[in-house]
Amino acid sequence: MTKLQRISLQSNRLETMSGLGACTLLVELYLSHNGIWTMDAQLTQLKNLKVLDVSNNRISKVENLHGLTQLEDLWLNDNQIAGLEGLDDALADQRGGLTTIYLENNPAALEEGYKERIMQLLPNLVQLDADVLPGKFVVQLTVPDVQRALMCQRQSLST
Repeated sequence: MTKLQRISLQSNRLETMSGLGACTLLVELYLSHNGIWTMDAQLTQLKNLKVLDVSNNRISKVENLHGLTQLEDLWLNDNQIAGLEGLDDALADQRGGLTTIYLENNPAALEEGYKERIMQLLPNLVQLDADVLPGKFVVQLTVPDVQRALMCQRQSLST
């Protein structure tokens, strides 16, 4: 299991994240729709993690993300996160790289100034909850898209 790069354990009635710390090569971790109560300290060992989905659980506090500087997508929606206090510290290592965060359907998302505070905290954010932020857009190209574009460019240069 130490060489796994993606784990998807959605809807498995899990209550903890224990045992995942040994999977240090993980890039994507999907644990949504379980019964997880806390963000386990073992998360800090997953230095390559880019996507963390712990939505639809029972998490009440954002924690144990220190050292996860590669994290780009963080899904925390539909949990029990009561407020935004402590979020600055919890996401300190993700300030520059986090581009997507979902916190909707938590009590914290009902706080006055919620969106403004999150956007200020995470300056490179492109998507907050289900909304692409104004002035931000995401372009996703597949390898075949790029190959087609290059072929068209070569053909136009040769004519």
